[in-house]
Amino acid sequence: MLNLAIECSGTSGSVTLADGLQEIAFQPLPSELGSVQTLAHTIANILGDNRVSAPQLISVTTGPGSFTGLRVGLSTAKMLALGWGVPIVGVDSLAAIALQSSATHLSQAKPTVVLAIMNAFRQQVFASAWMHTDSLTCLAASQVLEARVWQQAPDGWLDTEWTSSSPDFLVTGPGLQQYMPDLSKLNSGSVAPAHLWTPRASEVAVLGWQEFLAGRATSAAGLQANYVRGAAAEETIRSRSS
Repeated sequence: MLNLAIECSGTSGSVTLADGLQEIAFQPLPSELGSVQTLAHTIANILGDNRVSAPQLISVTTGPGSFTGLRVGLSTAKMLALGWGVPIVGVDSLAAIALQSSATHLSQAKPTVVLAIMNAFRQQVFASAWMHTDSLTCLAASQVLEARVWQQAPDGWLDTEWTSSSPDFLVTGPGLQQYMPDLSKLNSGSVAPAHLWTPRASEVAVLGWQEFLAGRATSAAGLQANYVRGAAAEETIRSRSS
């Protein structure tokens, strides 16, 4: 079953074509141009190069991330899903980051908590937490935290009691470019290599396929972005009207 995966949570992004869990092709969007200019052309190229007229499933990141990038990715994915009459699956951007780091950097045998962050601007971060053993399990869904608070206690916001000894921790995500945490506050804390911080469509395809098998695909009309926090302009308008 062919799955077209789209990742546009940042200023650029990538596209993957997969058959189940088997990646057929991966193509990043040109980094010098935004997704508005390049996404449709990249999708056309990856389908054309592989002689695919239409996939049977679309997976796309729904947030958190760039408002512009997410809107471009979602509107494109939803329009294609409607045109092709195929189901669509939303994937958390930070889950894609956590999967990429855990799958390529960690021993599969040892439980590790993956802390993934993005810069949310306004001196805040989008943060989530995932337990990685032989699979990835969400401990805390994407939310907004004050960046300085997160830096000083990267796991302090988790409402989790460990049933045994504290797990190891791995921090990852593009937010580390601005906000590197105090690793001394974490048990066996480490930082994923920088090339693993940016989400990729490859992991979106994997997570989207898993969501589809779990029966969580939806229609284009039913899929919504998860911005986590409103845009600055929207919050300003609400504050003035209240």
